[in-house]
Amino acid sequence: MSTDSFGERVPGQDQMRDVLIGIPIFNRREIVAATARSLSLADDIAPVSILVIDDASTEFDTGYLASIYPPGSRIVRNAVPSGSASKIARLLMEEFLRGPESILIILDSDLLVARDFLHQARTMLPLAEGLLSLFHAHTHPGTEEGALLRKHSVGFAGTVWTRALVEEVLAKLPFMDYFDDRICDYLREQKRGIFSLKHSAVQHIGLVSGVNSRFAISDYGLSFTGTEWYNQSAIQEVILLGCQQEFRRMEQKQRELAAKSDEAIRALKQEIKLLRRSAALYEGIPEAAPFPAVTFKKCLTAWLARVAFGLLRISARRVPAEPKPPADQSQQRNES
Repeated sequence: MSTDSFGERVPGQDQMRDVLIGIPIFNRREIVAATARSLSLADDIAPVSILVIDDASTEFDTGYLASIYPPGSRIVRNAVPSGSASKIARLLMEEFLRGPESILIILDSDLLVARDFLHQARTMLPLAEGLLSLFHAHTHPGTEEGALLRKHSVGFAGTVWTRALVEEVLAKLPFMDYFDDRICDYLREQKRGIFSLKHSAVQHIGLVSGVNSRFAISDYGLSFTGTEWYNQSAIQEVILLGCQQEFRRMEQKQRELAAKSDEAIRALKQEIKLLRRSAALYEGIPEAAPFPAVTFKKCLTAWLARVAFGLLRISARRVPAEPKPPADQSQQRNES
């Protein structure tokens, strides 16, 4: 079902659902298609509430999104782009509190999910302290603590929240950019743990398209458990495309370096030409004649010596002369 309003819910539809999955989306049609397929094939997805927020995409409409996500998913489209992932995440939290669900899972449009990710979320969330990440990113190392990893911080993508923590966060923290970082700061201030799975139940494939996406430096989930063919196929396609993009970047970099090298060589040739002219003046050698290496070295040495001598003369002018003693003192020293 497609809708442009948060408030439109079928009466009684969500009364037996304990999980709301929120997914912010903006363009990247191929990535969205792959991750929507992954979600649709997950275990026990039918009785789960799904809310997709399209941040005014230009590559597709709500009808297309309704056709690729599991039946019953609510599709909400912003009239204009919000320009902020944090704003969308807060909207998801606010909408979550309007419904009956007890668990919120914030995914992203570029996250694949392991087939049993819902089971892992429900099983492991009680071991955390209100917040659990299904994404063990290599850029956010953690320390083992029982069945989970304790981390310094996590991003919104791939996180699982209890209702109590969402209520607390929205009540205590005003909205700001990098809202996920501020939430992690707050939890550390409260001496609360931030945990993730040891083996990722979601995987990031937005490595080659989108804002701040680059194959060689993007986050990826360690030990992803989604070994299903459709997940592995999507990952392999991203790896191949990412390698192609990196090779193109390397080739472009080589062209830029070659251009800089050519410019440096031209400048050096010009300097040598000026030195040859100087040598012609001092040695009487025609400028176009073969230039012996010994003569070149003599000319260069003489030129450097002149520069050094000139610098010494300039420095000498700048040093104040030592004041002469008064005449009577000079006479007293002579007499003594």
